[in-house]
Formats: sequence, structure tokens, C-alpha cells
Amino acid sequence: MFQFVKSAKWRLGEQTAFETLGELHDERGTGGAIEWHKMGSGWSWSRKEGSDEDHAADALAGWREIQRRLAAEQHGLYVLDEFTYPINWGWIDIDEVVETLTSRTGHQHVMITGRRADPELIAVADLVTEMTKIKHPMDAGQKARRASNGRGRSVVAIPRLVIAAPASGHGKTTVATGLMAALRRSGHTVSGHKIGPDYIDPGYHALATDRPGRNLDPHLVGDDLVAPLFLHGAAGADIAVVEGVMGLYDGMLGTDGYASTAHVAGLLGAPVILVVDISHASRSIAAVVHGMASYDRTVRIAGVILNKAGSPRHSDEVIAALESTGIPVLGVLQRDDGISAPSRHLGLVPAQERVEAAGQLDRLASQIAEHIDLAEIVRIAQSAHPLPDMPWTPPGSGVEGPVIAVAGGRAFTFRYTETEEILRAAGCRTVTFDPLRDETLPADTAGIYLGGGFPEVHAADISANVPLREHLRAAIAGGVPTVAECAGLLYLCRDVDGADMVGALDVSARMTSRLTLGYRTAIAPADGLLGPAGTRVTGHEFHRTTVEAGPAPAWLLNGRPDGFATATLHA
Repeated sequence: MFQFVKSAKWRLGEQTAFETLGELHDERGTGGAIEWHKMGSGWSWSRKEGSDEDHAADALAGWREIQRRLAAEQHGLYVLDEFTYPINWGWIDIDEVVETLTSRTGHQHVMITGRRADPELIAVADLVTEMTKIKHPMDAGQKARRASNGRGRSVVAIPRLVIAAPASGHGKTTVATGLMAALRRSGHTVSGHKIGPDYIDPGYHALATDRPGRNLDPHLVGDDLVAPLFLHGAAGADIAVVEGVMGLYDGMLGTDGYASTAHVAGLLGAPVILVVDISHASRSIAAVVHGMASYDRTVRIAGVILNKAGSPRHSDEVIAALESTGIPVLGVLQRDDGISAPSRHLGLVPAQERVEAAGQLDRLASQIAEHIDLAEIVRIAQSAHPLPDMPWTPPGSGVEGPVIAVAGGRAFTFRYTETEEILRAAGCRTVTFDPLRDETLPADTAGIYLGGGFPEVHAADISANVPLREHLRAAIAGGVPTVAECAGLLYLCRDVDGADMVGALDVSARMTSRLTLGYRTAIAPADGLLGPAGTRVTGHEFHRTTVEAGPAPAWLLNGRPDGFATATLHA
């Protein structure tokens, strides 16, 4: 039993249990002889004693001893307690571990404990446990693919990194989007991703990369789909930049950080670059960075980008203070309000609504390339270990199906790329129409999808397009299957703050000063267009408008009726 992460003062229940088993063997001759080895005595979660170099040397010495014993076939069972941590911290090379465990003789069993185990580690060990969860290579058919890469599992190597910050407002979107644009300009094929449900940031990512922006959200899709969706979205790219959400460790309330940036970085096995606004502090920034790095040692903060520096003297003071953390500064951006996106009541203004967005993005890319070490950014991204080869693929039907009219244009910019991919894979032909400009639905429309956006901002122009409003109202009344959400629901109302809308729903919508925000789990109260009664889905609520629910609600949100539903309409 080799214990890798515990201090000398830690309560060691495992040690007591194993030593007791060893005593029983010595007394009665039953079971097996047990040895206990506490590696790295004195360093724990808080790193109370010694430097990182000391801790790394202790961990490596422990691993060398394990290698020696495996080569000598000295034991039948090895328990490597908390072994994932020194691997995740970079103290022990994962490739060397995988090679050693792959080549061990069959009668030597290896059990590993610790959080965020590398997928290759899971494949070559006999058992990997994470708290009360057990990960085994037999899960999900992994055993059948163990020979695919010569050491256990088929893997995909996509260089990747996560852009995070201590809190919202530090400049994640500016830096992430600028990095995407600068990397693309330097010859890379860049895949842009956003953690969380936000629609607006992926619009800027798409502008920077010339590829669809993608979202990664464990609440919406579950932990198991995050990496496959990432691999699907990053297909064909040679580097991926993932923008975080809120502060690094901020997730769903009451869940210990579920769906946080740190959580998703762990699911992706990606290093983290921390963006820090230093406009209101100097040496204290080092304390913030140190706290972020030491709060959860399984999160690898590989570098820091300083944002909104007041002067070279100011940034030099911060850089000097950061030396003690051992985390490198990858670049410094000066104050420049000209490169930040304007805000609106629900966040940033979508890139599609800003005629100057392309020009400002080009300027931002130049600044990023000049002030940030892109070569080091790429090196850090390349340090991410391969992910399991299981990209998500939308289920297909192989048939040529009906036309689905999808609302688009400047007023309807909020929809997930995968929504249209699923429709197309099912055989549907998605055709975009613009409620601001088009006077009719697309020819042969057999279904309608109205996503999110800002109809209240464009209410006058939407209201002026009478022909399309009448055509849409007639189609819905005629039974054309229609799904509307967020702005789509507002569009179907009688009016929004007095501006005439489609009128398919006999209710008025109005803007309020109150922001409704949060993850939701919704239950269908009756059979409907999207599923039978009892259907349970996850989603996100984010709006300042209010509409009274109809007599037949689409969903129940914690028992509260929400939306409208008929046999052919779900809004």
C-alpha cells in the first residue's frame, strides 16, 4: 500500500485498516502480508512543508520504488492511494506510468485511487476509484478497445486549454476570443468552446475561428457527454480554446462546484490559463493567484495573463510578486476599452449585431499576438494528454426529410449548433429565415423552430414585417409543428411591451427590471410535442421578460407552470 498524498498529521483511516489486516495475517496466517508506505510525508492538500521541487522528488522516488517492485514481481496487489494527484500535477509522467502498468505481468494487480484519473490510467489499471465512484475498463465497452493504441484504449490527441478567471469581469471573453483569432491568423485551425449555456460568447468565437461556436455544459448534457461533444466540435482542428464561465470554481449553487470551469477542465483533462484583471491591485494579485492554484491541486493552472495593466511599472510589480507562486506570466494587456464588447441587459451584445465586430476582432488579435507568448500557449495546449476516442455523433436516419424553418438574423441569434446538426442528421432540411426581412416562411415548411435572441430590442422592425407575422400565425393555426423558446415565445405573443407580434398566443409579454437566472430541471405535465407526460429535461432560464403561463403549460419548473403547449405547439 503506497499512500501518495497525506500529511504526517492527517487522520489515516486507510493506514489503520491495512495495518490491522497485516497484524491479523501475522497472528493467524490468513489473508496476505501487507506493507504500508507513506510517501511524501509532510505534504498534503495545503502543502504545509517544503517546496514543489521537494514534493515532486518525493513522489517520483515513491513511483521509482513501485516500478522496481513491479519489475521484481514482488507483490500480488498494489494499492496506489491518491496516485492521480502527483500525475495531474505533472510530478510523475503519465506516459511512463501507462507503459509500466501495461508491461507488468498478469498476476500483479494494481488499484489506484484519486480524482480525475486520466482515461489511459483507467484503461491499464485493474481498478480506479474516485471517492465512492468506481471506474473500470470494462465500462462502456472499453475493454474491447484496449489493443487499439497498443496500450489500452483508442485516444484522440487534441491540444487544448481552458481560459478561466477568479470571477466574472476579468476579461475571459476578450482574451479567449483574441487568442482564437491570433492563433488562427498564425496558421492554426482553431476550435472555440464555451463552458456553460451562454449563446453570445460562442458567436464571437465563431467570428474568430470561422467555425461554429460550441457549448460544453455538464448540467445540460451530463458529465459523460462533455468530452465526446468537445471531440465532435474540435474535429479537424489542431488546437482548441475553451472559455470558462464566471470564476474558476463557481458552479451550480449547493453542488460543490458542479458545472464550474474547474469541473469541465477536469472532464477534458485540460490545463488552465488564468486571466486576472489587475487594474485595482498590484502585489495582492499574487495572493489571489496562489489561492486559486492551491484551492484544488487537481486543477493545473499552467500560466497567467495579466489584463488591464495601468503601466509597465504596475505590471512589473505584479510579475515580481507572482514569482513566488511558480506560475509563469504569459503576457500583459494594457487598459484598452476599445477592444471590449458593449453590454446589454442579458450580457454582451451578440457579434452578429455589431457591424464593427470584425474590425475590432482584427485589432484584438494583433494586440494578443504582440503581448502574449503564443508559442508558450501552444506548448501548454499540447501538454494535455489524449482523450478517449469517442466523439459524439448525432443520430442519423439516412432519409431526406421535411423542411424545418429556423428563425435567424440579427433578432434571433441564440441557438446551439448541435440542435441543427441533430435535425439534419435525422433527415430534416433546416432553412433559416429572418423575421426582420423575409415576408414568408421557406417553401415547403413542415416544422418551425424559433430560438432565442432579442426581439424586444428589434420589436419595431419585427412588428413592421406584417406579411411574415400573418404567414407564421396561419401556419401555426394550421397545425405546423412549432417549437419556440426564449425569444421565440415572445415572438409568438400578442405583443411585447405594446409592439405587435405574431399573435399565435393570446398573451402579452413585458420587460421587467428583474433578472431570472439559473439552471432548471423541467417536467412535462402532459403528453406534448416534445415528449410524453413525465418527460424530464435539464435547461437554463435567463430573461428579464415575463409572460403569464397558459392553461396548458409546456413545463413544470419546481411545480410552477411555465409556457404553453398544444398537440402541435411547444413554447
